Amino acid sequence: MATIKGIDVSEFQGVLDWSKIKAAGIKFAILRAGYGRYETDSVFHENARRANAAGIPIGVYWFSYAINTAGAKQEAQKCLEVIKEHTVTLPVYFDFEYDTVTYAKKQGVTLGRQAFNDHSVAFCDTIQAAGYRAGVYYNLDYLDRLMDMSRIGKYSLWFAQYNSYPQASGWDLWQYSSSGSIAGISARFDMNQADESYLQGSEPQTYEPGWQKDGKGWWYRWEDGSYPKSQWAEIDGKWYYFGEDGYMAAEKWIYGIASPYYVGSDGAMVTDKVLRLDSEGKLVPAGSYYNKISEVPKTYRETLDKLVSRVILKGAGGSGEDLILNMGEDAVRVLVLLDRAGVF
Repeated sequence: MATIKGIDVSEFQGVLDWSKIKAAGIKFAILRAGYGRYETDSVFHENARRANAAGIPIGVYWFSYAINTAGAKQEAQKCLEVIKEHTVTLPVYFDFEYDTVTYAKKQGVTLGRQAFNDHSVAFCDTIQAAGYRAGVYYNLDYLDRLMDMSRIGKYSLWFAQYNSYPQASGWDLWQYSSSGSIAGISARFDMNQADESYLQGSEPQTYEPGWQKDGKGWWYRWEDGSYPKSQWAEIDGKWYYFGEDGYMAAEKWIYGIASPYYVGSDGAMVTDKVLRLDSEGKLVPAGSYYNKISEVPKTYRETLDKLVSRVILKGAGGSGEDLILNMGEDAVRVLVLLDRAGVF
């Protein structure tokens, strides 16, 4: 099977001209999405958009600074958050390097064989649970000292050795140089080699628009693949607020230039509802509030229907099921209790 060439890049190469990269015969690219638990590569989004637009399949890698498995899982969750707006069809790689070990040592933690494998599995399993392919980056030293193939071999393997030939087998991707060049671009590139089969299944994915859920929460994908963030969005007649990370807010006040708004447990903006102070002094919505009589539970309807028929309860407008009540549940319950006591 024929071999193909690719590159891997980060913010150190800057924002790139992907049309020139494609013209140079580069068939794929692995982009650094970020590092640690919080940091996004400063040029990742722009390079991912441009590579997608140029039709170059991309994968990503995440440089780890995790000192335990919980940290590795958090890194995976952050990675998923960062890449979700792009078409990533190649694997998402876990990058555990010497700097990872040095950083952990400064925190008083020694990372060895057990940690390498535990962290890799925690990261990769989180990535795969979200529907992506996952992989592990390693070199010959790590292969000899750290890797447990019975645990790591099930993921895509990205082997690094700057040599005329790889002194290992079983890899999917071989990083063979750190000094590659592309005509018209001044940056130097890490060069990679793979069989054509590496790109199988890398055709642009089609995503279903609508509500999406992952390990962190709910978010919404529009028809064009984008998603709302740091904004209100009207969806199916209801208003929802999405934070700067793109996830739906729930059970909280959203403050803006105008008055604050409250979103309920389902994320939808709460309207026509009485407010109260809770035990901590916070302003929160009171119990159920009924704008129209059609919203009242069946257990209360017998009393309300009787009061309406006797013209005791006239409402604020409308008629029939559209009779406007503007009543809280507590007020409705008082009417029911009075009715049961024989007042009506």
